[in-house]
Amino acid sequence: MFKECSKQFSTVAVLLDAFDECAAVEQKAIVDLLNELGREGIRVFVTSRPERRHYLESKLINSISEEIRAHDEDVVMYLSERLKENDEIDSKLKDDIIEELRKKAVGM
Repeated sequence: MFKECSKQFSTVAVLLDAFDECAAVEQKAIVDLLNELGREGIRVFVTSRPERRHYLESKLINSISEEIRAHDEDVVMYLSERLKENDEIDSKLKDDIIEELRKKAVGM
């Protein structure tokens, strides 16, 4: 039904986020479906952690791979904004939380 409906549009895209979090036993079926959509002219975008990159590159037809990583300043800005909303946490603890998560994020 999706493929049929997509023919009504000049451009259709599908985004699958967090492929690496899909069950391993289902990943082949998902890749097969994504390839089928691609053959129909549907643009397919997939995000995944680096450890599944080689698998996706080898299985997806006509794939282009682009590594995207967060910069430390992006992580700090995001966390600062989110923690600013919470008045129950003192500023020292907020700074400690931001620093610890910044170190652990390592470009995620």
